[in-house]
Amino acid sequence: MKRMLKVTGLVLAAVVLGLLSVQGSLALWNTTANSKAQNMSTADFSVSVKSDSGPTAYLAEGTTAVDLASQNPLKPGESNILAIRVGNATNASSGTFRTRIAPGTPVVGGALKNHLTLSLTKAQGSDCSKTVSVTSIDLAQDESALFCLQTTLAPAAPATLSGAKGTISLPLSATQL
Repeated sequence: MKRMLKVTGLVLAAVVLGLLSVQGSLALWNTTANSKAQNMSTADFSVSVKSDSGPTAYLAEGTTAVDLASQNPLKPGESNILAIRVGNATNASSGTFRTRIAPGTPVVGGALKNHLTLSLTKAQGSDCSKTVSVTSIDLAQDESALFCLQTTLAPAAPATLSGAKGTISLPLSATQL
């Protein structure tokens, strides 16, 4: 009995060693499938931003700011509207790539901080004459949308602000869908 147990152990060790040396399997089935080689390419996830007369800028991961065209000087109680075109500039050559753009709340900095009111809306046509409030928009590849940033200087703004400059930050969040 002892001898039979030793022989069984030796045979089992030989089978395992044989399977490991030829990279075999203890599975009761085995199949193969041929595949044809495919080319793979990568694409850049990019969002374009362009104001009325400013250059087109591309937001990349980690981009902190894009310069937009300056607005005309405001007098107390006056408003300006800056049209900002945001687009899905993904350069993929195949597939469907949609991007969700979600603008945040614009923030004023500088000397005009407490005297400017900002309103961001989306144009319903090709200009800012008709707008609608949105929390996000979905853009297909190579599609864009026009946002309208209305800036109003408070009617009671002090005269000492004449010629003062401020900054406006507009956070944009982009998610590839």
